[in-house]
This record gives sequence, C-alpha cells and structure tokens, in this order.
Amino acid sequence: MKIILDSMDLAEVGQIVLERSVDKMTDAMCAMLRKQKDYERAMRRRGEVKTYFKPIVYKDVDITFNFVPYCNGKKDLAKYGLLFLIIGQFRHSGDNYYFMSMLDCYKNGKIPQVAIYTTHMLQRYVERHLKDDSPVNFDTFFKFVRETDGLSIGFEDENYKVENSCQWATSIGVTCGEVLHPCVLLHKTFINEDTIMKGKKKTTIDNGYLLSNFMQYDKYGRRFLPRSIAKHFNYAV
Repeated sequence: MKIILDSMDLAEVGQIVLERSVDKMTDAMCAMLRKQKDYERAMRRRGEVKTYFKPIVYKDVDITFNFVPYCNGKKDLAKYGLLFLIIGQFRHSGDNYYFMSMLDCYKNGKIPQVAIYTTHMLQRYVERHLKDDSPVNFDTFFKFVRETDGLSIGFEDENYKVENSCQWATSIGVTCGEVLHPCVLLHKTFINEDTIMKGKKKTTIDNGYLLSNFMQYDKYGRRFLPRSIAKHFNYAV
C-alpha cells in the first residue's frame, strides 16, 4: 500500500487518495448493505426529503475515509437504491487537507477524479458564507459538501498560467484553484456572491447555475450532463 510522504507533491498524493478510495469501496458497500433495512425504515418516516446518513468511517493509516450514504427521498431510494459520497481528510507537509473522491466522473473518458480542498478554502467558506465562528475542520467541510450537494461545475481559464486558473461554480459560490493532474483537482479558495460583482468568476457562477438545471440522473441515480452540453465545459465534480 502506498502511503503519503511529505516529499511528494499534491498531484502524487491525490492519486494515492484516489487509489485507496477504490480499495476501501468493497468494505464500505458491504457495511451499507448490512444497514439497508435501517435506511429504508428511516426514509419511510422522512418521505421525499434528501437525507444524509451517518458516515461509515475508516481510519486507514494516514488517510481518514468517510463513506456517506444518502438518498434524495423515499421514491429515489426505491428507484436507485442507496447512493454515497466518499469524503475524508489527510495531512501533508504539516497541513490538513480535505477531499472528495469521484469514481464515476463522466468527463475525460470517465476516469475517476479526486477534489482536494485546502484549509484556506474552508477558512474563506466560513468567513464569507457561514459568517460565524465555525472551526476549520472536517465537520465544517462536511457541512460544505452537504450544502452544495457535493456538486460543482468547473471552467478553466484559457490563460492556464494564471493563478487559480480553474473556477468551480457551486450553489453557494465559486471555488478557485487548479488542475494538478487529469485525476486531481485542487480547490484553493472560496468566493461567494457578495464578492462576485463582475468578470470571469461572475460568468462562472452564472454558467454553473445554468448548467446545473440540465443535470440528469442515470439508471443508478448518478448525476450527469447530456454530452451535447458537457462538451462545452472543462471539469465537473
């Protein structure tokens, strides 16, 4: 098993996180299947309400994985079964990082990807959106994931050499960063609508909102954009 070393760059670390996310999937899916009846009973009570269940947590040496079961309502549970997000955290070169692994991406030949989020991005999320004294930790990252439904739509600046050349539109604002590797996306900061008055980032969030209206679900309940639309943007989470 590959482990995270401080001598590695974040692109290498991201690929390790992705590989080990795949390795953990079988155990996590077995654990969710054992709790399937509990999830079904809960959704009978809750009805058509999007629900995130308690994460199944694996502390795997230097990475903590959280498999988060969820469904969009009682009917969706019957139609698609239980869905889940893979999120977690790790340390590298003395800093905390948070991540979401996406094993069913529909861009770049459907290769899996991992989105890495810096503590600075979370600080800006707290400062500019939550506007409270929330600590910068995994719980706050989980709140960000729930609030955005784990969905963002990304556009890359034509001038790829500029800092934070990639912007991702979410339902609450824009995250900015860069693509470290076709499989590794780095989200470095967060800007909300209050600070987006004009320019490329305003265009990003407007286009992101527009594209999110075209989201569809496949037979497994996974979100995707029609190919005729997906070809017009760069990266989606």
